[in-house]
Amino acid sequence: MIGVIFQLGSNYVEFRLDGDNLFVRDSSYGGTLVPFAPGTVNLDYDGVLKELPYLKGDTKWKEKACEELKERFKELETDDEKINYIVDEMKKYGYIPRFTQKKGHRPEKWLD
Repeated sequence: MIGVIFQLGSNYVEFRLDGDNLFVRDSSYGGTLVPFAPGTVNLDYDGVLKELPYLKGDTKWKEKACEELKERFKELETDDEKINYIVDEMKKYGYIPRFTQKKGHRPEKWLD
């Protein structure tokens, strides 16, 4: 299990991986760890279309974007590759990685 904690303004968001399962925790929603799905994170329509242009005009774009992300995680082999992918994607939108945590050990500061 590996996780990374981001900061955006006064809000903190944690992404945690357990195998191919991705979980999200957001401080603005009370900090409950929930499986990654539409509604657990705010997806930007324009940002999704940049990555997945075939979803333009689709009414279920959020669900399909989440499924696409889950499929991309399955293609990546190690947890470090998966976390680095998340970090690279979140940095594009102003999120700052602050901490990482591996296998339940104490969180460590994120080093770029």
